[in-house]
Amino acid sequence: MAMCVLQHVDRSLISSVLNKIAAALRPGGAFLVSVREVAGDLWEGDGHTVLWDRASFEAALSIAGLNNAWVDSTSEPEAPG
Repeated sequence: MAMCVLQHVDRSLISSVLNKIAAALRPGGAFLVSVREVAGDLWEGDGHTVLWDRASFEAALSIAGLNNAWVDSTSEPEAPG
């Protein structure tokens, strides 16, 4: 499970990380992951968040041999100014 974790992995490293995750799973095992669904990068203070569009992240999963079995999305209200 990687809930709001992989968004902190640099885009150039995501393939390596996903390959390691795929290799660690038992055959038929499940991997639950969440990412913020927007294209681009976000810099907040000292933190870097990688934002993914759905097609690009699903492609990265597929390349690593991970099949997308379920997709759900939610939107959060904007934080007060």
